[in-house]
This record gives sequence, structure tokens and C-alpha cells, in this order.
Amino acid sequence: MSVWQFTPYCVLFILSAVVSFLLSYVAWRMRPARGAVQFSLLAAASGVWSSGYLIGFFNTQLSWKLAVLRLEYLGIVCANYFWILFIIVYIYHDTRLTRRVVWSLGIIPVITLIQVAAIGHHSYFYKDFQLISKSGLVLFSKTYGPGFYLWTAFAYIIFTTGGLIFIRGILRMPRQLKRQAIPIAFVIALSLIFNFSYISGFNPIAPYDPSPLSFVITGFLFITIIRRYKFLDIVPVAHN
Repeated sequence: MSVWQFTPYCVLFILSAVVSFLLSYVAWRMRPARGAVQFSLLAAASGVWSSGYLIGFFNTQLSWKLAVLRLEYLGIVCANYFWILFIIVYIYHDTRLTRRVVWSLGIIPVITLIQVAAIGHHSYFYKDFQLISKSGLVLFSKTYGPGFYLWTAFAYIIFTTGGLIFIRGILRMPRQLKRQAIPIAFVIALSLIFNFSYISGFNPIAPYDPSPLSFVITGFLFITIIRRYKFLDIVPVAHN
């Protein structure tokens, strides 16, 4: 039996990783624009997320899936963490980005990564897991534990709160920057919908996780925003 299982969706996940890393490179070259470093790290983390899912899902060995799960969650956790740091810096709240805030925001992400790193030695994150065969594919089936729900609640709160702060901040900026609000709101909503559809079980492309695939759309949207509205290039003006 082959240890790899390829389907047409494999191409989409490769594209997702490529777009994310490309966006990271574009943002990194825009330094020292405000938020460019944090946004570059956010995009890179999204690329790691997509890559981890890609080489984990399309492999049929449990040991490999568990090993790559650490890589995938490194991307997931870092993407959420750098998202909120980017928001704080870009919307001119960087004076509030104290060492205490940075460490406080990192508590649950670090706890999550520790749980995932030791996934085979406890049942806090996943109560149980196993390989199953479905639709001709070997899948990693798991039952979520309290650690997973703690991380999920934290991630949703961070992502949604950051999005609301972002849009509110942009709407208080000059007209040229206000035009970013609608496409960015669409990006945020799309990411939430894709991820919620996977966790809730209402997944139109099951058994694939649509969350990494959203990076293809959101990545191209952000590249468009960067080129058209000079996102990260024009430093926002702070308003009382």
C-alpha cells in the first residue's frame, strides 16, 4: 500500500501554501512600514499551516500524521498570534504592545503547542484518535478534548476581536485607507466561515479542511489590497 494518497485537491493546498509564502515575502520587503513584519510572519505562519496540512492529510501513516500535526499547529497557533500583534501595531496601538501584553497573549498558544507536542501521551487535546478509511482515503479521525475547545475559543475571540478593531480603526482613517474596510471585512468573514464549517461538521468539501484553502482567496485579496490601496505602504494616521 502506498504511503501517499493524491487527489485533485492536493493542487489547491499547494497553491494555498505558495500564495501564503508569496504574501509573506511581499510584506517583508515593505519594511519598515508599520505592521509589515507582523503581517509577514502572519502570512508565513499561514503557509506553514497549509504545508503541514498538505503533507499530513495526503499521507496514510499514523506516525507521520501525528508528527506533521505539530507542524500544522505551529502554523495555526502562530497565525492567530501574529494576527493580533499585527492589528495592535498597524492600528497605532503599538504603544500598548508592552512586554506584559505580548507574554499574556502567548500563554494559551504556548500551552496549546505543548499539548500538541505531547499528543500521544495524554487525552486533554484529543480524547482519542485513529486512522479510518472513507471515500477511498485514509483519514485521521479524532475526538476533541477540552484543550482543543480552549484553544478554539481563544482563537475565535482573538481573530474576531482583532478583525473588529481593524475595521473600526480603518474607518477612522483617511478616505484612501477607508476603502480597505470592505475587502478586509470580507477576508475576515470568509476565514471564519471556512474554519467554522470544518469544526461544526457542516463542511461542503468534507473530508478536506477548507480553512487552509481560504488562504488562496484571502491571499490574492490581500495582494490586491496591497497593490491598489497601498496597504502597509502608507502609514495610517492616528486619530483621537
